[in-house]
Amino acid sequence: MGFFDVLKNLATGKPGFEMPGASAEREEPQAAPTNSEAPVRRGPKVVPVVEIERSTYRTNGSQMQVTCIIQNNSQGTIELDKIRLLGSSLELDSFLRPGEERQYNVYNGNRPNNTHYHIAELYYKDESGDYFCANHFIEYDREPDGTYVITDFKLQHPIRDV
Repeated sequence: MGFFDVLKNLATGKPGFEMPGASAEREEPQAAPTNSEAPVRRGPKVVPVVEIERSTYRTNGSQMQVTCIIQNNSQGTIELDKIRLLGSSLELDSFLRPGEERQYNVYNGNRPNNTHYHIAELYYKDESGDYFCANHFIEYDREPDGTYVITDFKLQHPIRDV
């Protein structure tokens, strides 16, 4: 604080010198948030559970199509973002209400020659915009030609907050 700042404070009726942090105590409280602002969470964070409930596959030559039913098991609406599996990513971009389930075609491509891809990642966000990732273990069956087909997905806990 310079000499002129001290003179300015004295002229306005304030103390010449203030201790660091003292000005924070004197600040007026801020107005309460309006309805247009994001809600403030209270209590522990609730992680919404969204999972692949069932899956089916179809083969055509060396091609495989995987269809899944994804269910929202949480108390709020969620927005599905994308699913990553077998080295590819598919944008889902849809909403699921609490308890709602919907069918999605999540893969259409060559059947894998190995089981190196063990995890499918399902990305979604809750109503506050917080992102989560539900990892699912991929189960395979081997076909007579040595390729593999996806038979099931198993949710792995805990769900990641990303």
